[in-house]
Parts: sequence; C-alpha cells; structure tokens
Amino acid sequence: MCFTSFSSLANEIDSLKTRHDVNKFITDRLSSRWNGILLECKALPSDFDPNKFDPSLDTEDLFYKADLDGNGLTDLIVCGVRKFAITDEGEGKYVPHFIDTYCMDEMKKLVNIIYKPSGTWLVLQRYAGDFVPDAKPDTLVYKYGQMLELNRSPDHFDIQYVSFKATACYGACPSFEMQINPNGFVSYEGNGNAQIGFKRAYLDSVETDDLFNTLNYVNVTKLRDSYTIQITDMPTYTIEVVFRDGRSKRISDYGGCAPLAIQILFEDMFTIARKNEWVRDER
Repeated sequence: MCFTSFSSLANEIDSLKTRHDVNKFITDRLSSRWNGILLECKALPSDFDPNKFDPSLDTEDLFYKADLDGNGLTDLIVCGVRKFAITDEGEGKYVPHFIDTYCMDEMKKLVNIIYKPSGTWLVLQRYAGDFVPDAKPDTLVYKYGQMLELNRSPDHFDIQYVSFKATACYGACPSFEMQINPNGFVSYEGNGNAQIGFKRAYLDSVETDDLFNTLNYVNVTKLRDSYTIQITDMPTYTIEVVFRDGRSKRISDYGGCAPLAIQILFEDMFTIARKNEWVRDER
C-alpha cells in the first residue's frame, strides 16, 4: 500500500489502495483533465509501517494519506507530474491544491510529512533537474483554504482592493480583468476566451476573507515585482494589491514561473472568473 494515514474518520480516500484507484478517484471527483497526472506508483517495502514516514524513501510518484486541514477526514497527497493535495471538505466536496509548480526552478520533492494536532505539515525540498540538497526546505500548511508555506510573521495590512489581469496569448488563453473589494464585491471585464463583457458579483464572506487573509499571510509586499521565462507567446498575469495607506504592490508573471504562493493567488482569480453567478453590468 502506497500511503501514510493519520486520520480518525473513515472516508472515500481511505479506501484507495492502488494507482488505478487514485487515478479513478481523481477523475471521478475532480475532472477528467486530471486523469493520468499520477505516474507509476513505486512499491514500498513489505514491512512498510503506514503510521510512519521515512524521509529516506524515494517519494516520487507515490501517494499518501493524512488529515491536512485538521477536520478529521483523510486527505490525499499525490506525487505525480505535479505534486498536489486533495482535501476532503465533507459532504462529498473534494478540493485540489497544487503544492509545487511546473517551472523547473520551483519544482520540489516531498521529503517529510509532520503530523500536528491542528493538521499535517508537508516538507518539500527544491530541485532543478538534479536534487539540490542545500536548498532551503519549504513547509506547507493548510491555511485559508490553501496549502501555503508556513509563515510565522504574516502581514496585517488594511487592503483597499486587489485587482487581477490576464492577457491573451498565441492560443486560447483567457483574457480578462477583475477588481475585488474586501466586502466581496467583484467587478469583471472579459475580453477573449472568457465570459465576455462587463459583469459583477459578490463573493461569500468565507471566500472573501480567505483571499484577503492569504494576501497578508504570504507577505505579498516582500515578493518580487516581476517573474518571466524565455519563451514566446505566453500569457502575462498581473496582480495588484492597493492598501488603504496609499501604497500598492504589483506583481507580474510571464510564463507561469512565479513562486507557489503567487500561482495559488492566480488560480483563485481564475476560479472566481469561472463563477456562474455573474450579473451583466450595463455600461
């Protein structure tokens, strides 16, 4: 069996035993676009203790089980083409969370799983092609509905609003702009390969609070202003945070090689943009 489990309540994830089981679960519970993301599951020793995690094991392409969010339900950690986790939110709701990126310089190897009463920590080590043993490990924890790098000194800025812009590419990349206020009001303009036109909506309070708390938790003001790769015809994503004291922070990413925290924020923006509750804004 290729897993580690620390959960107390049985759920569907507990029944997963093989690579085939995991791939079917991912496809059925998420979407078909996830099918095949898990590579071959390597065999563990016959005397493997599922209640212990051995950092010396080659964890590539394995899957593990642990309660990441502390709600008593077993969650899934998948080491495939990209490493990601699936949390069981209850009542049949499963939510995916990437824990590394496609960018070679930011790809990470799972090296430890640490159980805590409030949830489970994932420790990842960066590698670029070859494993980089002296790279500083990252510890990911479940915060504000995401798997975020552990931060013991988050910001506490008063944010006026956050805006996001996605540009077109040589293909079918969605092109749109949004602005989100702390009261949950969202204004949206879709330009291509997205919902077209001016629209508006309100996020629920949990989604709104999670977004603005995440911006402070990841110390967005300390991140670089721009990230880029030497490839043509890629989209550019730009997020701008405007604070009530008049300051602002803008971060642009061309090609998708920004750190995981920024990519998580970008994915949040795309999730909001895909919402079906938009009301047309006649202008």
